[in-house]
Amino acid sequence: MTARHVSAAAASGDAFALRLLREAGEALGAGLAGIVHAANPELIVLGGGTLGVGEPLLAPMRESFAARCIPSMAQLVRFATTELGGDAGAIGAALLAAEA
Repeated sequence: MTARHVSAAAASGDAFALRLLREAGEALGAGLAGIVHAANPELIVLGGGTLGVGEPLLAPMRESFAARCIPSMAQLVRFATTELGGDAGAIGAALLAAEA
């Protein structure tokens, strides 16, 4: 099963797929809170094809982040999504290879 399968199943209302996305979003939010505590970034750019599923992943991510991040630090960080979507990783790898 791939992220594309889970996304498609969630879009059709599959309860198991929606639970997987919720749990992934919660874990992502917890990890991002840790990054904010360690590095204090002003901006976090999220990318990848799974983000295309939208709120079933992003809402639990935001909730988990807010619950775990120090409020004064959480207020200073913005989230954005990459304009490259699911191709961001492949484009970045190609650019790195071209520079080598």
